[in-house]
Amino acid sequence: MFKGTQTVHSYGVLDRTFDDFLHQRSDSLIVTAAGNNGENGVSTVASPSIAKNTLVVGASQSSGSDIYGNMLGHQYLSYFSAKGPTIDGRMGIDVVAPGSYILSAAANPNTVGECDDSEGARYDQGTSMAVPGKTLVHFDMLVCNLQLT
Repeated sequence: MFKGTQTVHSYGVLDRTFDDFLHQRSDSLIVTAAGNNGENGVSTVASPSIAKNTLVVGASQSSGSDIYGNMLGHQYLSYFSAKGPTIDGRMGIDVVAPGSYILSAAANPNTVGECDDSEGARYDQGTSMAVPGKTLVHFDMLVCNLQLT
């Protein structure tokens, strides 16, 4: 998993590196977060999610008891999630997963008892919150497919 930190919207060095790696290793998958600047409109997918061979994950709103405020549910893209298309016209985001109001690790290495309920977790949002769940789903699909062959 690679969390994009750039706001470059054109094909860059990391995109090329990921594509070269995946071209040489067709049995590999790199999953990237689309980026969190979707409030700026369309074509906001940021590098390294511009790569042509990676799986790019956007963030949907939450569902069930995790809906808050003006959320409409997991069928809707989160306001912050980057949006396609890419500058060169590709879709930009391949899949989405819940990325709003996600219970996440909040470890503080300088705190004793950092992993208990009071200090070890927090609610967070972002396309990087959506990536782990979607990666696990694709891994499970790959394992099931390998067992069938």
